[in-house]
Amino acid sequence: MGMTDAILLGAGLGTRFAQSRGSSAELPKQFQMLAEKPVFIWSLQTLLKHLNLRHVIFVVPAEFNEISRELAKKHLTSDQLEILEFIEGGLRRQDSSENALLHLSHKLPLPQKVIIHDACRPFISQGMLQEVQNRLSHPNPQAWIPVVPVVETVKRVKHDQVVETLDRSQLFRVQTPQIFDFSQIASLFEQLRKSPDRNFTFTDDASILEHFNIKVGTFPGDERNIKLTYEFELDILRYNLLSNTRNPSCD
Repeated sequence: MGMTDAILLGAGLGTRFAQSRGSSAELPKQFQMLAEKPVFIWSLQTLLKHLNLRHVIFVVPAEFNEISRELAKKHLTSDQLEILEFIEGGLRRQDSSENALLHLSHKLPLPQKVIIHDACRPFISQGMLQEVQNRLSHPNPQAWIPVVPVVETVKRVKHDQVVETLDRSQLFRVQTPQIFDFSQIASLFEQLRKSPDRNFTFTDDASILEHFNIKVGTFPGDERNIKLTYEFELDILRYNLLSNTRNPSCD
């Protein structure tokens, strides 16, 4: 298995989270506290503890660069800080990913694999981390994403009217960490940057591979791998954290 680097995406300003709180004055959701640590620290520590990584690039909003560094120094070990770097994000998720990939392109030797994870998914189970580790050594396909089945009925709606009911047996919700061949995804971002499609918006990094008709493999995600989006989900994450503390056998 070749060298692996990771990108932690935390450059969003959490508009939906702020709206759910009825306030825009709060810190973005990745800086909200879970027990004694902010959300992004939980995500960072999980990656650093359980995966053999050379570099971790934390992508942050420009105005929160300094506080990110201060919080990292407070909560991480010197060994963890040594492989952690901070860069500023872009307007869109894909712009932040591109910034981080360009940053890694100056690291020699280049990584073979890159893991891209959401800073607002603080809890990854041991089982899911093992799945990630297993996929890092799979040569084909070169990209892997975790998915969970859709259990609700899903309908396509247009102009406030139901158009059709979709077959949920073929529908899955996508999570992170996502795994990519570094050279491949960096090349695709470069192609996109030079193409007429550069203004397309992609809601996850695997979508860019799909755009270029490249296969993306899937492995089982985890319902507990919640992405913090709305305020009520903070309560769920806090409950999950408390439950894990009370039950040491829990992932």
